Amino acid sequence: MPRILAINALRFGAVGFHMHCVVNEWSEDDPIVRQVLDDQFDEDESLAIWYYLARQAQNGSLMIDVGAYAGLYSLVAAIANAEIRVAAFEAAAVTYGRLVANIMLNGMEGRICGAHLAAWDREAAVRLPHRYGIYSMCPGESATFDQPVDHIEHLFGIPLDSVLKGAPDTRGSFASKSLGVTSAERVAAVKIDVGGAEERVIDGAREIMARDRCFILCEILSASRLEALTAKAAALDYRVDRVGEERNYLLSPTERYDNFLLGYQAWIAALPGRLHLTGSRVHQIEAFPTTG
Repeated sequence: MPRILAINALRFGAVGFHMHCVVNEWSEDDPIVRQVLDDQFDEDESLAIWYYLARQAQNGSLMIDVGAYAGLYSLVAAIANAEIRVAAFEAAAVTYGRLVANIMLNGMEGRICGAHLAAWDREAAVRLPHRYGIYSMCPGESATFDQPVDHIEHLFGIPLDSVLKGAPDTRGSFASKSLGVTSAERVAAVKIDVGGAEERVIDGAREIMARDRCFILCEILSASRLEALTAKAAALDYRVDRVGEERNYLLSPTERYDNFLLGYQAWIAALPGRLHLTGSRVHQIEAFPTTG
C-alpha cells in the first residue's frame, strides 16, 4: 500500500481547523487524528474547559500548552480567541515537526509559538525515551518512561517560569524577535500532558501560578501521582478536581473556582448541543509510494 499524505478537517463547536497525517498500511501515524475520524475521541470535556478558558482570557493573555503533541489544544485555543497567543512545548522532534506543520497549515504562525523544548523544574539536559522507531509519533511518551525503549532523544528542558524572563539563549524560540514571549504577558491557563512528569512541570511554574493564578488542565495517570500533585497544589492554594470520567484534572486557584464553575456551567447550558470533537478527511494524495 502506498503511503498517503492526508489533510483532515476537525471541528469543536464553533472552532474549525485542519490537521495533517500520513496514512500507512497500519493506520494514520497520528493516533489522535485516527480517534477523531473514528468518533472515539475521549477528552471532550477537557477540551471544552480549555476552549472556555481561551474564550474568557483577557486580551493579550498567553496560554501554555505543555506536551502539545500535533497541536490540537493549541489550535483550539488560538482559534477560539484571536486576542491571545499560545506557547506550545513539544519535546519529541518528529512530533514537533508535525506541530509546526499544523500551525502553518492553519495560518497560525503569528499566534502560536512552538518550541522544541521540555518543560522541566530547572534548566537541564533531559532524556526522552521513545518506545518505537525514530520516525514514529507516539502520544503518552515521557521523560519518566522506564520500560524497554527503541532509542533516547536528548534535548533541553526549561522551567515555565523562565519563559517570562530574560536569558534568551536558554528560551529557544520563545525568545524569537518575531514571535517572542515577554514578561508582560499574563498566563491565563496551562495544559500539561507529559505522561508522568507533571510534578516537575508544576515545580517549574510556581512563579507563574503565584503571579497570575492561572488554571491548569493536567493529565494524571496514577493514584500516587494524583496524591503527590494534590499536595503540591494545596501548598499553592489550588484545588484539584477530576474532569468528568477522563484522565485529566483541573487545578484551580481556590479563590477563582466558584466563579469559574458558575460561568462554565452557564456557558455549557447555553450551547445548542453537546461539544464533541469531530473530523473528516478532506484531501489526500499518494505522496509516498513504498518500494521493495
